[in-house]
Amino acid sequence: GGHALSKTSGPGTSSPASKMTYLAIVSSIFTQNWVQLFKVGAPCMVLNMLRQARDFLFALAAMDAGFNQKQIGFLITSMYVMDFLSFPISGYLMDTLGRKYALVSSLSCISLGCTLLSLCGGRKVALFLIAFVAGAGSGIGAGIAMCMGADLANVALVKFRNTHGHHEALSDKAVMTVFLGIFRTSQDLGQMFGPQVVGRLSNLVSLDFSGLLIGGLGFLAALFSICCVDETKRDESALKLSKEGSQRDKNRG
Repeated sequence: GGHALSKTSGPGTSSPASKMTYLAIVSSIFTQNWVQLFKVGAPCMVLNMLRQARDFLFALAAMDAGFNQKQIGFLITSMYVMDFLSFPISGYLMDTLGRKYALVSSLSCISLGCTLLSLCGGRKVALFLIAFVAGAGSGIGAGIAMCMGADLANVALVKFRNTHGHHEALSDKAVMTVFLGIFRTSQDLGQMFGPQVVGRLSNLVSLDFSGLLIGGLGFLAALFSICCVDETKRDESALKLSKEGSQRDKNRG
């Protein structure tokens, strides 16, 4: 189960954290934060799934529309140009209106693009216009999962210190890194399954159906975010609290 931490937080003292194995630390962090890991991680996973599925969808749609290889490359490039140009909007939305607002906007725009792709009938000009929408949607949410994960990692640190105390062998960064590792795992699952879902549905049913289903899933994730996801930006103060709490624990040691 991993090596136990053997250092103590002060002469003649031993905190609970000093006797925990690595697996116990991971288990504790997950148990304390599983609700937020699900509520925030699920829509972020769908967002990553949409991003990966989007590229595959537009490439297949372009092939069905009769694009040659050069034109397909130009279509995908134009989508990523809009993605790039939308980066500043992402920062503005997250810092001014909140992380939740940026997440919902990104999910909605990419979902709209995937849905319209299934309804455009293979018209070439429409494909480019819809690619702009889907590209902008991805850019609007640039860094949103990383940002929300970092916000929640600060809260996870406070919970862990309140339960297990401070230990010099287990730094604040180590606790936050474990949380972010757990959070990031779900995001990678979305990236892995996105193209698989589109490919299988396109083969079994149709490309239009896969676009509609992926778009519908994105809209459901956006609705879930509106109803169930708490704004994480207000939790930035937890970093200050965690540092103050850690310093008090060190002083006691």
